[in-house]
Amino acid sequence: MKFIRIVFYSNGKFQMIYFWTNLFLVLITVAFIMKLLSKPAISDGLLLGLMGLVGGLLAIFNFDRNSQRRNIVDQNRHIPDGAKS
Repeated sequence: MKFIRIVFYSNGKFQMIYFWTNLFLVLITVAFIMKLLSKPAISDGLLLGLMGLVGGLLAIFNFDRNSQRRNIVDQNRHIPDGAKS
């Protein structure tokens, strides 16, 4: 149970992005191993598509997190009118 908390939780909350990312990374690993063992059912397009999906999910997640952080920093930098020198 502790391993699941380490992998899928952040700040005490379950994070779906970690679940989906790890799930697709496991699928990519299995598909890559099958490709190395010359299984004909695994195409290069499938591997590239899965890698692109994981990369896209992480890019969207990080873009959203970074924009939220920038908004918080900008709000904290605001100086009230009465405090200006």
